[in-house]
Amino acid sequence: MAQDTRKIIITTIHKFAEATGALNNRDNIIVLVDEAHRSQEGDLGMKMRVALPNAFLFGFTGTPINKRDKNTFVAFGAEQDKNGYLSKYSFKEAIEARRPFQ
Repeated sequence: MAQDTRKIIITTIHKFAEATGALNNRDNIIVLVDEAHRSQEGDLGMKMRVALPNAFLFGFTGTPINKRDKNTFVAFGAEQDKNGYLSKYSFKEAIEARRPFQ
């Protein structure tokens, strides 16, 4: 961002592929990531984090990954929550939520 204008920007992670260094150091940037378990652990995710070093990262996923080399909880979990969740629901709750209201 050559000019630091304040607005809402919607983009894809692929736009960060050619980013070099920090694009914006502000700490009032919120990054909403859908399917947070997918592309965030690789090079594109790292480039986005370098480009927006002080951004708050908020990840949405129905299938978090908890492996040594890929960990959605570490990448997006709240530090205050030892389990890495802001909100969660079980498979049973998800199935029940899809049932028609009675």
